[in-house]
Amino acid sequence: MHGNAKKRERAPDGGKDENVFDIQQGVAVTLSAITPPTVGVSKVRHAEIYGQRSHKYRMLARPLSNGAPGIQTAGQLTYKRVSIDSPFYLLIPQDMSRRAEYEAGFSVIELFPTNGAGITTAHDDFVIGGKEGLLRRFRRFQKVERDDHILHQEFKVKRKMGWNILDGYDNIKEDSNLEKYLHLISYRPFDNQHIFYEDRLVWRIVRKIMRHMMGEQNLGLVTVRQVAEGIFSHVFVTSSFIDNRITHSNKGIAYFSSTSGPMRKNKNRKTPWPLNLGESRTFLDRF
Repeated sequence: MHGNAKKRERAPDGGKDENVFDIQQGVAVTLSAITPPTVGVSKVRHAEIYGQRSHKYRMLARPLSNGAPGIQTAGQLTYKRVSIDSPFYLLIPQDMSRRAEYEAGFSVIELFPTNGAGITTAHDDFVIGGKEGLLRRFRRFQKVERDDHILHQEFKVKRKMGWNILDGYDNIKEDSNLEKYLHLISYRPFDNQHIFYEDRLVWRIVRKIMRHMMGEQNLGLVTVRQVAEGIFSHVFVTSSFIDNRITHSNKGIAYFSSTSGPMRKNKNRKTPWPLNLGESRTFLDRF
C-alpha cells in the first residue's frame, strides 16, 4: 500500500501517495492461509495501491473476483500471481529476463567471507567527535558521581533498553589511559571523526570486523546488500572504522581485504576479480 514518506513516494501518475496510517513508514499487508493437504510451493498473489488514503480504503473494501488465470481483481485492484523460487522466494513480481546474467556474477560475501555491519553507537554525540573533545568528555565522565540519572542528564545521553551507562562507567572509572579507546572512524563519506571505542559505551562495536582496522594497514570496501533508496550509489573505501550509516542506507556493510599480512586470507581466491588493479587505481585517481 506504499505511502512511505521517508522515501517521498508518489503515485505512478505523479500524484500524492498517502499512508493508510498516521506513520511515515510504508505499509504492506500479508494474508496467509494453510489449506490442508498442502502440496508443493504455496501460491502467492500480489497487488499494490497508490494514491490518497480514502482511495486506498475504498479499494481494500471491495470483494475479490476471479479474472484471467492467476489473476484476481477487486474493482480496479488486480492481484497477480507471483512466481516464487529459491533462493530468494520473493513476494513481489520481478522481471526475471536477466536472472541468468545476474547469477553469472558473484556475491560480495563470497569474495570477502569476513564481513559485517558497521559500528552502531546508539548515541553518536556521546562517543563520536574530535579527539581532544572526546578525551575531555570522558575524563569528566570519570569524575561524575556514579548515578545513572546524573550521567544521562549531564552528558545528554538517551536511555536505551538493554544498555546500562553504569557498565561503561565502571569499566573506565579507574583507567588512566583513555587514549587507547580513541580510533579514527569514517563517520560519513569524507567525514573522518574519532570514536571512543569501549565495549560498554558503544552499543554495537562489531569487533570481529573492526579489530582488523586497528593499527594495521588494511583497506575496507564499503557497500550494501540492500538498496533502500532505489538507486545504487553506496560504494566507498576506508582504512579506518566505519559507522553503520556511512552510506546513509539501511544496511551498511563492510568487506575487508588486506594490503599486507595475514588478512590476505580474507580474499576468496576461487572467486574471479572483475577488474585488474591498474584499472581500479586509475579510476579512483580521477576523483
